[in-house]
Amino acid sequence: PNSTTDASTRVLTSGRTSSGFERHLDTVAVDTLASCATSFIVGRFLAIFLLPFILSKSFENSEYDVVISSGEQVSAGALSGLLNSQGIKSQSRLGWQIPIVTSGDHKSARIEAIHSKELINLLELNEVIIIPGFQGINSEGRITTLGRGGSDTSAVAIAAAIDADFCDIYTDVDGVYTSDPNKVPTAKR
Repeated sequence: PNSTTDASTRVLTSGRTSSGFERHLDTVAVDTLASCATSFIVGRFLAIFLLPFILSKSFENSEYDVVISSGEQVSAGALSGLLNSQGIKSQSRLGWQIPIVTSGDHKSARIEAIHSKELINLLELNEVIIIPGFQGINSEGRITTLGRGGSDTSAVAIAAAIDADFCDIYTDVDGVYTSDPNKVPTAKR
């Protein structure tokens, strides 16, 4: 895994996405790049205006999912725009547009189904598809988030849904651990 926590790596990631496309590979990018400017802007807004309320017990989990998923949505549009500016046809698709159907568990939903027909149609038109990871939609039509590791889970599930030959993951963690190394100091790689 490679870190995607800085702007230079985002450009590298877009370059690798471009390279895959130029080699005539069907390319779907699950965007986990909600860092850099997007994270800064959204993060500052949340910290100043919403964080005290979001952390309160009265803040609904369903609304938490809407707020917390916004960074990935902005990043998906930004990455698609970057690719288009480089002459590579791409478009973003949000989890609810595909749809990526999840359980109703806000903040820790599980993927139940991915309706891949439109994705496959877009790939046949030589479009690069950018999908924000970590989110989907439940049976009530509400945005849900998958929790820690949700973007990687999204990437693998989407790759399986479109019968991809491979799935590359670039991440901010240097491997696979027994549990979240940021929370469990004894996690083993």
